[in-house]
Amino acid sequence: MKKWISILFLWMSYTCYSQEIPEEWKEGWGDENLERKLEDLYALIQEPLDLNKVSRDELMSLSFLNVRQVEDILIHREKYGHFLSIYELQVIPSLSLDILRKLAPIVKVSSNLAAGGSESHFLLYRTDFTLEKSKGFLEDEFGGDRLRQHLRYKWVNRDRFSLAFLMEKDPGEKDMFDHYLITLQWKNLGPLKQVILGNYSFQWGQGLVSSGGFSLGKGSEPVLGVKKGDLGFRPFQSLSEDLGFRGMALNSEFKNMELSFFYSHQFRDANLDGENFTSLVTSGLHRTENEIGKKDNVKEQVWGTSIKRRLKNSTLGMAYMETHFDKVFRKRDALYNYFSFQGKHHQILSLQGNYGGANYTLFSEIAYSEALAGVVGLSATIGRELDVSLVYRNYPARFTTLFGDAFSENSTPINERGQFLGWKYRFRRHWELQGHYDLYQFPWLKFGISHPSEGRDYSLKLWYKPRKTLTFKAQWREKYGLSKGAGLRVDWIFFKDWKVQSQWAWRAVSGDGWAWANDFEGSTGKWKWKLRCAYLHAPSYENRVYIYENDVLYATSFPAYYGEGIRYYVLVKRPLLKNMDVWVKFAQSRLDRNLGSGWDELPGTVKSDFRVQLKYSF
Repeated sequence: MKKWISILFLWMSYTCYSQEIPEEWKEGWGDENLERKLEDLYALIQEPLDLNKVSRDELMSLSFLNVRQVEDILIHREKYGHFLSIYELQVIPSLSLDILRKLAPIVKVSSNLAAGGSESHFLLYRTDFTLEKSKGFLEDEFGGDRLRQHLRYKWVNRDRFSLAFLMEKDPGEKDMFDHYLITLQWKNLGPLKQVILGNYSFQWGQGLVSSGGFSLGKGSEPVLGVKKGDLGFRPFQSLSEDLGFRGMALNSEFKNMELSFFYSHQFRDANLDGENFTSLVTSGLHRTENEIGKKDNVKEQVWGTSIKRRLKNSTLGMAYMETHFDKVFRKRDALYNYFSFQGKHHQILSLQGNYGGANYTLFSEIAYSEALAGVVGLSATIGRELDVSLVYRNYPARFTTLFGDAFSENSTPINERGQFLGWKYRFRRHWELQGHYDLYQFPWLKFGISHPSEGRDYSLKLWYKPRKTLTFKAQWREKYGLSKGAGLRVDWIFFKDWKVQSQWAWRAVSGDGWAWANDFEGSTGKWKWKLRCAYLHAPSYENRVYIYENDVLYATSFPAYYGEGIRYYVLVKRPLLKNMDVWVKFAQSRLDRNLGSGWDELPGTVKSDFRVQLKYSF
């Protein structure tokens, strides 16, 4: 009994920040697609899964739950009826405290909507600016003011209809708002399971065709993180202006069949070369005449369909996607671009399959576009102590995909062949060892490499948790011949939600870089506060160190620490009115060099950032 009271106390203290990113998810992210991982994660947080309606496929798509844990959740619901609270998950023996912490921000129970149980609204406004003027402002290159502004609204009606919009501008942009998103979503509309109008994202299969869902990746979760989730269509409310689709998406279910269709039409920023375009521009910045000249240069139309059949323990699916540009996509003349997609029209077809046994999951996808590519993997639980994963992928240089993000060492799943092994071993009750080994080859040339090449990397992480309020972590990661990295971290909850964290990170490329960060977190009355003071020594950008920073709700902060000096921040949160909260963050870096580059370069060695956010729920 004391054990469960202790777990409930710790979990409830954590869920005071239940819309924030769990510490367990930040491990090992490094600099691999950081923005996309964080945006996908916050999309999950904003659209949590209902424990009383969630399907087996949706739970498996979370990637950090194994087969046994998914089955235990479903069996509990079938045996005891609907969940009354997310805290009911604690009585399921296979769900550890770490798993409960990961689940807390992304699941809900239907009755937990706003007071009245029928509707919920929230309105959020955020503004921030850098106190020091950058080169672009000092030389009058930017047409707008120094404020970054962000306005977001969402209305959910009985969990069947939702409306959301987002408006945002970057510092230096002239218009009050430069980026707009709006999404309307209907659920269970006659024969249609879901209809979305506006902005959305989606993921089918293992990401060879399209990947718009959260995945932990091999660095953070070497066993369950290698499998991509398959949540289908989801509303898209991201600040990243280069991601997502805009148009219509719908899907329908007939017994054990699911049919999906989408159409997207939008203009994309691009670099032009006469009547062609050489690349899409992903920064989303429109401050200078040069940047404004790249805005909306290419019209993009995308449509696709998928069909999925669910059997008792397996899922089979097929997907097709077609993309049309109004200009010819022609990359710069370089030998490594020889097999890259060129033209106006792109087509891709894929077959997907998953099979779940008692303690294992098989997953695979095969896709064709100019060449046949595929990925197949296995995640298994062996007894109570050991979890393992195996992944094989083969993405020929001729294979092309415009929106794919399958398991790979490259940023896109092309020109790569590899074998991956991951494991997690729990021993002596308080200890856990996890790691991975990845061996890969690149059959064709890459940027900066004028011949076929190969590589390998591995990682080891050790957890020691002598009690539920104290955790020690150590890790090592190496890419042979390229880089090495290490980290140490201590987390100590010494009273209710009062917490101390100290971490040291080291990276070596051509030299050494390290950072030591100390965090303090707690509450006083209605005030909740988080503090950090970090010391850094990274002589070059090559040896930069990434350490996640706490930020206001729905904001992401994963800065590269480089240079020599200190960085600190103060983040506070307080309720203003009954349903209104305010966040304030001040951060400052004091280094031995000028900060920023290009038009963002600051004239001195100090950078001070100030951010304020208001959220009103009703």
